[in-house]
Order: sequence, then C-alpha cells, then structure tokens
Amino acid sequence: MKGSLTLFFLFVSFCVQGQEQSPIKTEVLQVSTTTWDGNVFDAYPDGQPEITISRITLEPGARLPMHYHPNPLGGVILSGELTVYKEDGASNTFLEGDPILEIVNTKHFGENTGDVVTVLIAFYVGIEGVPLTILDE
Repeated sequence: MKGSLTLFFLFVSFCVQGQEQSPIKTEVLQVSTTTWDGNVFDAYPDGQPEITISRITLEPGARLPMHYHPNPLGGVILSGELTVYKEDGASNTFLEGDPILEIVNTKHFGENTGDVVTVLIAFYVGIEGVPLTILDE
C-alpha cells in the first residue's frame, strides 16, 4: 500500500513539473518516518488496509478524551489551533495550515487552545477491523 501511495504522489509530481503556469499545483506539506514527538513509525501490521478520512471540529476550549491510536495517522489543521498533550506532559501546538503526524500507541489528548473553532482533517491508514482510536479507560 505504501508503494502505491508513493507512486501516486510521484505521478502527480511528474505531471505538474515544468508547468509553472499550470492551474494545478502540488505542495508537499510533510514527509517523515517519525511522529511529531520524534518516534519512528512501526511497520504496518498484516491485514486488509483501510483508509478513513475524518473532519474533526473542536469549539474553543474543547478537549478530546485521553486516547491512543494503534496505527499511524496524519492530518492538516484547516483552521484554529490544536495542542496535543502526551501523558508524560510533553506537548506540541499545531496552527492553521500545519500538518500533523500523530503519535502512535502513546496515550495523549488534544485541546483547542485557541479562540476560534479548530477544524482538522485526519487521514487514518489502518487495518480493517482495528479501531482508529482507543479511549483510555
């Protein structure tokens, strides 16, 4: 699956190279093998890949519950800001336009620490039957 996505992005990049006047532009927001806190992504488990794209909206002051993700995911902050706090107290704030490569298998929560609604588009690249998010109980 990773190879297919790479080929797709290479194809798109190739199609728009040398076309400065083209109405189509591709901007890579982030490429990384690590999460925002510097941990290396594990290999994907075996199974049927399943991609989920979600729009997450948080009012000012809204806080997600403590949780973790069993598989890698990435996203982009469309508006507002989101501060993500790890269980150990480490945090990172993402602002409008920022890409985010979320931490995996580490308890954390996110909070809208700004004055406007935060909208995040999240891309979960998981395995069929495996939950996207597991709440800390």
